Amino acid sequence: MQLRIRNQRPEITLDSTLAGLALDFPAPLGKMQAEIMPMRFTLSPLNTIDPTLQQDEIRLTLGRGMGARYVRQRINAKNALWKLVRGGIGVNLPPPQPDNGVALNINSPALNVDAWRSAVAALSGESGSGGDSASGSQDLSSFVTPDNIAVRSAELTVADRVLSNAVIGASRQRNGWQFNVHSDQAIGHASWDDPWFERGAGKFTAHFTSLVIPESEATDVTEILSGKKTSKELPGLDIVADNFDLRAMRLGRMELTATNAGQGPGREWRISKLVISNPDATLRATGKWLVSTNDSQSSLSYELDINDAGRFLDRVGFEKTLRGGKGRIDGDISWKGSPTAFDFPTLAGNLSMKITSGQFLKADPGVAKLLGVMSLQSLPRRLTLDFRDIFTEGFAFDSMASTATITRGVLRTDSFKMRGVNAVVLMDGTVDLNDETQNLNVVVIPELNAGGASVVYGLAVNPVIGLGSFLAQLFLRNPLSQVLTQEYQVTGPWKDPVIKKVTSKRKPAQVEADKNNQP
Repeated sequence: MQLRIRNQRPEITLDSTLAGLALDFPAPLGKMQAEIMPMRFTLSPLNTIDPTLQQDEIRLTLGRGMGARYVRQRINAKNALWKLVRGGIGVNLPPPQPDNGVALNINSPALNVDAWRSAVAALSGESGSGGDSASGSQDLSSFVTPDNIAVRSAELTVADRVLSNAVIGASRQRNGWQFNVHSDQAIGHASWDDPWFERGAGKFTAHFTSLVIPESEATDVTEILSGKKTSKELPGLDIVADNFDLRAMRLGRMELTATNAGQGPGREWRISKLVISNPDATLRATGKWLVSTNDSQSSLSYELDINDAGRFLDRVGFEKTLRGGKGRIDGDISWKGSPTAFDFPTLAGNLSMKITSGQFLKADPGVAKLLGVMSLQSLPRRLTLDFRDIFTEGFAFDSMASTATITRGVLRTDSFKMRGVNAVVLMDGTVDLNDETQNLNVVVIPELNAGGASVVYGLAVNPVIGLGSFLAQLFLRNPLSQVLTQEYQVTGPWKDPVIKKVTSKRKPAQVEADKNNQP
């Protein structure tokens, strides 16, 4: 240690190896007690034009790559308090020299921002109320709490998410923070409004040119939103992503607006706007997320306008299962859990579907799953008539429509109908979305005469009457159709359906019985 007097003020230099001292801080500042970390501290008076003003420069170096430089000042009066004017901290970079506040520049292979936030918060708590102490010492937390941050890191952990190859700039604003981010997962700019200024748990606003949420981070996003990691309340969101990738699905442009509608155990997170759009389809939805102490419930009302159903299915993982197709699917669904944790066993709701001008492709049902059943690829080898040209390469349809209800993950339909060039296909029954099984009745009605299939399609299927009654009436009007119509029962798993041909025993007398049973 060296002590000199310059202009009647002390100048101090302190060197140490810090041997025998353990530092319980996150990397790169932590060290074991036996480790060596060279340190130099200097305190030097600065010359000022104003004789009533005193200024000091503080310099600190730790190890090989860490350094800090500060300027503090006070009015030259007895017992006057020192005030930090500006400062800079550099990690593997020279300490910055801002005009005011504290700036932080970091270049590190790995950095955990969450761990450092906790460390700074603990340091601030230990140093008192956050202001200058009565003894005249500067609050220590003000030296390490930055107002501007520049970070470059190959592995940056922030809000419990890992950003790879990240370059981030952040600046403190009156009501929070503003960010610029460039990483493998996100590119764009954002702002965070602190809860002190924003009702609820704060608000996150962002516009990303690219946003990627891989499968491995889906659970982390759920826990962040539910408040299990970074917040005790649900944050407000106003996010636009020009290119949004979710679990390897390239979904296109995403717009999400959500707000807090309550706090505490019975809080509610309202999704006032969710739009995901790409050249193949546009999803519009609103919903809410009710969170209680031990449970949560999500609900969503949605409209999916489809320009090209085949290419849209390619985007979401069902590749080469459908060609073309244009139409709309809408409905309401709800399930237990968060919006990002879709839960089939508790799924409930309804849907309506109308699609035109498409063709199911000859794909492995193990890949296409339920679509493999709808494409009717397994039926040709069981058909007794020559319908192979209809199904072998995948059923081509002019129109397809259905309504369905969902209860505890089981979808039930009484009105599925699909019209092709040579036949109409009708279905009713159930599909278990959780177990990936089905119990369906499938009826194939060939084109009997010019426009005959179109007439059948226009009449079928009234859910009040039911598929059985409709067929009985059809056979009564046209007995030949009973001979040509093929009926099947499709059961078992989607990947390997069990298909059994059913011999129709419907009689005209059944029509009167069905009429009597109608409401």
